[in-house]
Amino acid sequence: MKILHINTHDISGGAARAALRLHLALLDQGLQSRMFVETMQSSDIKGIHGFRIPGDISRIRWQIFRKLMNRPILKAQQSSLEIFDVFTDDRSPCGREARKQLPGHDVINLHWVAGFLDYRDFFSRNRTAPVVWTLHDMNPFTGGCHYTNGCDHFTGQCGSCPQLTSSNPDDPSRRIWMRKHSAYANMAPDRLHIVTPSAWLAGEVSRSSLLGRFPVTHIPNSIDIDVFTPRDRSAARASLGLPLDARVVLFVAASLKNRRKGFRELLKALDKLDPVQQLYLISLGKTDADIPSRNAHINLGNVGNDRLLTLIYNAADCFVIPSRQDNLPNTVLEAMACGTPVAGFAVGGIPEMVISGRSGILAAPGDIEGLCCAVRTILTRDNLREEMSRNCRETILKHYTPELQARRYLDIYHQMGERH
Repeated sequence: MKILHINTHDISGGAARAALRLHLALLDQGLQSRMFVETMQSSDIKGIHGFRIPGDISRIRWQIFRKLMNRPILKAQQSSLEIFDVFTDDRSPCGREARKQLPGHDVINLHWVAGFLDYRDFFSRNRTAPVVWTLHDMNPFTGGCHYTNGCDHFTGQCGSCPQLTSSNPDDPSRRIWMRKHSAYANMAPDRLHIVTPSAWLAGEVSRSSLLGRFPVTHIPNSIDIDVFTPRDRSAARASLGLPLDARVVLFVAASLKNRRKGFRELLKALDKLDPVQQLYLISLGKTDADIPSRNAHINLGNVGNDRLLTLIYNAADCFVIPSRQDNLPNTVLEAMACGTPVAGFAVGGIPEMVISGRSGILAAPGDIEGLCCAVRTILTRDNLREEMSRNCRETILKHYTPELQARRYLDIYHQMGERH
């Protein structure tokens, strides 16, 4: 069986990392797996194929086409001083070219395809291969947002989108919803199977007006347990130039400015923390400004090297994820695989990974005082922290190994293949 994964990127972003881990897990099981991506940054990973811009069109002209296509969304967002998260169109300048370049396959596994696959072209022209779609966020069943921030317009036909600061029922979100509805109408329920990494997202799919009629299976992401593994904390800190006797808190996001990831909430919680000897905050993620904090703090930017990441996780006493909405964040799996206890809010798929009191401590959504208490407990109760560290690793080995994930996906691929 030839399995083809389609994702916009190969290694950049959480969805790409999750898709790549599944691809590699299937290869390790002796299966024929390949990835097809628009933006290819790797050069030494087996089975990855990059999209080729057709003819004599330059990369610069291609990006201009994309900006023109997204102009209505950008214009609608100009009045908002702060964007909750990314917002994307269902169309793509790649159009039919992406479909024409697809490597050979028996089953297609879509992942995060925003800006790459054109929905109308793909779903209306794919008449043969069954499709499994792994949802890494909510975008496939919304009018453009990737996380709704509590808005339930996706249960209807979108429009009057709060993330576009719009009161117009016929705004870009309604038009995107209508085009997606038309595209999905070409797919029978037995030809498209939805997979969600979290049970929370599976529930949201069932509520959606766009994808609610398709079968859904919950399969968690996996983590490389040989790379992300517990290491000597003192050695990790020494290699990173961190103080050996500090209490280290870690925060990770692609961008510290993304409100959904909750970096502001973390700073508020740390400001409420009783004086903790040598509290030291490490943040990973893009930022273009100094970050006000009364605690020692270092920002390491975006780190894409897994070996370096595992050192950073091992250097921390506590990983904090104060997301306002999230699916099944890779960062939580990475931290737990390294034996680092987790503090955060009980939102989305996070409480499916972190058992409060066992592998970390979770506060009610948005409860800054509760988050502060969770961080304080993990930092100051050494015996509890060591017990949580062992439980974190045990949880990963039991539920999130690549072998287990590959077997679960293979069952679905075979089911889909047998029907077609």
